[in-house]
Amino acid sequence: MQRMMPPVRLAASLAALALSAAPALAHEGDKLGEVKFTVSCASQTEFNRAVAMLHSFWFAPAEQAFRAIAANEPSCGMAWWGVVMGDGDRAVLRQARAFTGVKQQ
Repeated sequence: MQRMMPPVRLAASLAALALSAAPALAHEGDKLGEVKFTVSCASQTEFNRAVAMLHSFWFAPAEQAFRAIAANEPSCGMAWWGVVMGDGDRAVLRQARAFTGVKQQ
């Protein structure tokens, strides 16, 4: 009798596979959902776009956008929050690989 993979391990394996694909690139003309995330930073428009990228699972482009905001306005703490949130895909991938025993190439 063949054993089935536990559901949690299967889900982690599928997440690792999905996240190993090349990330989508966000361009100025790309259509994203509308986000209104009020912050005290001067870069409100750029911040909203970066949050929209996060919510579209465009982690790397979102992280880059948050880093640009932080570079222009270092006192914008929420930009640094966004940098950390933009690392989400790599953090999930690291956890999935650790859980499944998949070695990084």
